[in-house]
Amino acid sequence: MPLVFKYKGFKIRFYMNEESRMHVHAVYENGGEIKVWLSPKIETAKITGVFSDTIINQVLKEITKRESECKNAWNKYHK
Repeated sequence: MPLVFKYKGFKIRFYMNEESRMHVHAVYENGGEIKVWLSPKIETAKITGVFSDTIINQVLKEITKRESECKNAWNKYHK
């Protein structure tokens, strides 16, 4: 599970060989997780656990801010 970056208790990472559509998982230290599509646009794919809308939006904003970093990491491991 390559780690892309950390943000407010979340580890932003992806799983090897999970599926072909570009995405990351924001895994929280308590075990909850927010799956985020990177393509064709950044959007929430699935949420496991309980997160406020504020937290979800903060995570999406940070992933958007670091979109190129996420996509570069994905491409490095998947192509």
